[in-house]
Amino acid sequence: MFSVSDIVFLVEWWAGVKLTIYMDKLDVNYLGTEHCIPIVNHRYQNDWMFLLHFGSKCKLILGNCRAFAKKSLKWIPVVGWFFYFNEYIFLERSFERDQEILERRVRDMLAFTPDPLVLCLYPEGTRFTEKKHEESLKFAKERNLIPLKHHLIPRTKGFAAVASAARGVDRCPALYDYTVAEKGDHGSPTLGGIFSRVPYDVTIYVRRIPLKFVPEDKTKAALWLHDLFIEKDRLIDSFKNTGNMFAESGFAEPFKVEYKKSLLVLANTIFWFIVTSSIYLYYGFKIFAN
Repeated sequence: MFSVSDIVFLVEWWAGVKLTIYMDKLDVNYLGTEHCIPIVNHRYQNDWMFLLHFGSKCKLILGNCRAFAKKSLKWIPVVGWFFYFNEYIFLERSFERDQEILERRVRDMLAFTPDPLVLCLYPEGTRFTEKKHEESLKFAKERNLIPLKHHLIPRTKGFAAVASAARGVDRCPALYDYTVAEKGDHGSPTLGGIFSRVPYDVTIYVRRIPLKFVPEDKTKAALWLHDLFIEKDRLIDSFKNTGNMFAESGFAEPFKVEYKKSLLVLANTIFWFIVTSSIYLYYGFKIFAN
């Protein structure tokens, strides 16, 4: 069974992923001091691993990093078990069935977790593929929405429910907008790539958005979220064209941090590997001897 620390070790030391973060200097000070709900684009199979990698660098307690996941993922060996035992919120992607779970679990997690909690939300509901993108473009046309070039049209009902639940918790004053992009020199990032030691080059642009700027009205909140993904689209478009999110997107380039590998993560993994291996060897020897 993988722990959160093991995931970080795989990304940071095993695969040698390069992580670059762009974030306003003032916003950096809030990390690790409050509950936060990152609004994340979902272009890659394993972008959640990059978010855990980032969390390990910014005073966040990795054991308090959660996310929403489709229910079917629960049954996938290793990865599904990791999600289950780390208390991820599983959804059926039907708002009628998921609404009560969303509101209750989010409110309880934020209200009763004493340390800062990270609860990642993927409003697109599923990972970007060309087929899903074609369906998304058709959906946008039918509803007179501005089409998105690099993302799927976000699902707004779940977002509105999560934002509503968060408003009732004083220690969750803000949402965080995460835009994740990877250079693409080794193809689209995958779990197999991590295990094959592919050194992905990942950039994450983070913006802190106080909840007071998110409309409480559900219709207005839906438009607000769509506008947010239009901005994400501009950032990804600039990244694909120039290798920089800010060159053509109209956003000013904020504070940049390139994180180095953590010796603490390496030492922790080696320690527990030795401990668990010693236990297996001890009992294996006893069984063999008998």
